[in-house]
Amino acid sequence: MTEEQYISYFEGLAAAHTAIQHSEACPRFWVADNDEYTEVVQAVRTKLNLPCLLLDQYVDDVDDSQDNFRVNVSGGFSVLVRFEQGNSRAQRDARHQARMIALQILRRFRADCRKQAFGKGVLLSPPFTGESTPVLGGIAVGWSYGFTLSAPLSVAPDDCWDD
Repeated sequence: MTEEQYISYFEGLAAAHTAIQHSEACPRFWVADNDEYTEVVQAVRTKLNLPCLLLDQYVDDVDDSQDNFRVNVSGGFSVLVRFEQGNSRAQRDARHQARMIALQILRRFRADCRKQAFGKGVLLSPPFTGESTPVLGGIAVGWSYGFTLSAPLSVAPDDCWDD
């Protein structure tokens, strides 16, 4: 899976989900470039409509413990929902709503993996640990899930060397 495929897939989910409905006219999808929340907080305050889907950059590692190498791609996503400041009940309700949307996205992601949407031999590995996000910008809370995809790694034979 390339980075572009990863981003496009989740952007498509954000557009298709009835609670999010991401579009260019109404942006509700964001790719986090790093682990700092400052850019996300700024986007929540100025660019993003809520609820929204926030996608973490993925990392990968190569499993070379067997002859057939595999790449393990670890990523994550969060769903953010607006809440009324100073209202703890509204904050809990928003977090619950975010969790329900995130679970729906996770279920769809899992089903698509089973249908080989990312190619033959690509597996989504449990467990899927969910956790609440911090309050962002004083107006949004959410729920996050991390995941790991395992895929066969095809590398061309050693024909890339001049020696």
